Amino acid sequence: MKFLYCAAVVLTPETGEPGLILRPEIPVRIIGPKGVGRISALVDTGADNTILPKRLADDLGISLTTGTGPTLTAFGGQKLSVLFGDAVMEVEDEAKKYVGRREFNSSIFPRRKKRLQS
Repeated sequence: MKFLYCAAVVLTPETGEPGLILRPEIPVRIIGPKGVGRISALVDTGADNTILPKRLADDLGISLTTGTGPTLTAFGGQKLSVLFGDAVMEVEDEAKKYVGRREFNSSIFPRRKKRLQS
């Protein structure tokens, strides 16, 4: 499958200055009990799990449960607790043709912890 690299402006870790990076992204359909959501997904061939926004799970009616394992650590040390849910993902090519379908038994939906005001 061929996919496009999408340009994104980010702050570089070395200096904090804006820099341009290219990210491999593919169009994905997430199917839940209440409908279908379309998103651009970052291709990560070394990932063990698929991470989706909780907002998308809520919109699609995907039931979530709290994980009992360790929290995730994002780049920069940010801790994320996780919720798990079942979803179906379909990958489409540039012509919007069906390429593949996978049912997730343990898809991960991150949940940000609310900041406590001091």
